[in-house]
Amino acid sequence: MGAFLTSLYTFRLIFIVFFGAPRKAPTGGEPGLLIRIPLVVLGILSIIGGFINLPPALGNKPLLTHFLQTVLPHTEASALHAARGMTEIGSEAFVTAASLLGLFLAYVFYLRRPSLTESLASHPVGSALYQFWYSGWGFDLLYDRLLVRPYVALAEASRRDVIDQFYDRWLVRPVFVLARLNRHDLIDSIYTGLSRLAAFFYETLRRTETGRVRWYAAGLAAGTIFFLGWVVLL
Repeated sequence: MGAFLTSLYTFRLIFIVFFGAPRKAPTGGEPGLLIRIPLVVLGILSIIGGFINLPPALGNKPLLTHFLQTVLPHTEASALHAARGMTEIGSEAFVTAASLLGLFLAYVFYLRRPSLTESLASHPVGSALYQFWYSGWGFDLLYDRLLVRPYVALAEASRRDVIDQFYDRWLVRPVFVLARLNRHDLIDSIYTGLSRLAAFFYETLRRTETGRVRWYAAGLAAGTIFFLGWVVLL
């Protein structure tokens, strides 16, 4: 299913962009090296990347497997396929057929007969499928109905219940009243006075920081003389 969907939307993109009618006039010049170099590297890896690790049925060149075995445990893929009743060639053929089917449907719907997509989208079944897939396979709607709406309903119902009223009337409001009465009490006044005193000393000392070295030297000399005189006199 993954191979089928990947082939379908990839070739839909290719047919619409490179084979469809122009929908917008091109602007600017040719892409620069910052775009061309990554595209060339990705194109080369897309063409030859699959040959780096060939399974036993297609040449047995497990270069990537040997490289990853230094960090990952060794597994027997052939035994796993055999246990499921499908050989490696059978699984590869099945995936290839699914990819070709996606390519064919993309060719029919988006290149050969684009009108089929419009008629399918306008059909009630096609419109319902489009809405279903566009909404994330219905998971968004399911999540909204099972979780979001019940939670919102419970929140609305319990917004003004008995517990909230008791909490608001007997706890929140008294604390709010006490806070308003206590806003300018003695303790707050002490801390306010300390903060203002610290701001006063800061402003006073800040004025002494003039950046003039001579004033600094004179202040240092005056302070030394003051303390020496204090020691001598006492």
